Amino acid sequence: MNIPKSGEAWEQLEKKVDRFVEALIEEKDLPGITVAVTQGGRLLLSKGYGYALVDGMRKFPMKPCSHSRIGSVTKAVVTGPSAYQLAKSKNIDLKAQRLYGPDGFFGGMFDADIDIGIKTHASKSDQWREWYRKITMQHLLDHRAGFAGSGDTEGAAKMFGVSADQLTYEQVHRHFLRTRELLHEPGTDYEYSNHGFGLWTVLIQKLSGKSYLDYVLEEYLKPMKLHNAVQPERANSNSCDAYNHKFNSNQKPEVLPFKEHGLGLAAGGFRSSAQDLVRLTVSLDKKYTTAELDRAC
Repeated sequence: MNIPKSGEAWEQLEKKVDRFVEALIEEKDLPGITVAVTQGGRLLLSKGYGYALVDGMRKFPMKPCSHSRIGSVTKAVVTGPSAYQLAKSKNIDLKAQRLYGPDGFFGGMFDADIDIGIKTHASKSDQWREWYRKITMQHLLDHRAGFAGSGDTEGAAKMFGVSADQLTYEQVHRHFLRTRELLHEPGTDYEYSNHGFGLWTVLIQKLSGKSYLDYVLEEYLKPMKLHNAVQPERANSNSCDAYNHKFNSNQKPEVLPFKEHGLGLAAGGFRSSAQDLVRLTVSLDKKYTTAELDRAC
């Protein structure tokens, strides 16, 4: 199989990576990927493999700088560290700062929504009220708040009588509190939650006075000179953007159109190349201890 590739690498490493990536692309029928390797902060390999677009007769080679959607890696390299940076600048202890209840960050903002949720699931009433008051900011980052899954934007828009483009994440959270079960006592168990990270859309805005996206671009990525390299999904692509693909019913890659990022941006809506992701992680490694990174990511 002749897989196009471009970029630079340390020669001995390059041969090993080339064999591994070529086998992976063939086995999984992947259109293309970017790969980067660092050691001690030094970039040892940065290459593009395969195609940024496979659509009929159209095939555009993947370049080392090509941007792909990074999905939930957004949580670990964008939202989590941004939240940690902002909390630290405000002298907020993520482990101690609760979200709900009399001493909670939100104050009484969501009390009525929690009450509705408790009434909807009547058998949980006494237990849930206590549990909600234990949820901390750190629980959101650790997927240990008791939340699960993603927010229901369609259901929230219907509940509040607004169009999708008018919907706010605050409304998504209100809908979530009213309709979803709190699965366990905060901190006692792990349950992967896109919504727990989506809630940072509200928290970051309230803490910084800026929208989630503006804070991330201006205060987090720009100081690392990565605000043009790590970008949200957008409807109008440019020459750096690799196309999104999905596997169809025959397990063959199928091109997807570019779409503007939505309210789920904080949980998984950014794009980047592998080389820019490792630049970002190297910057974080220089700024924070391993223990701090573990809390943030």
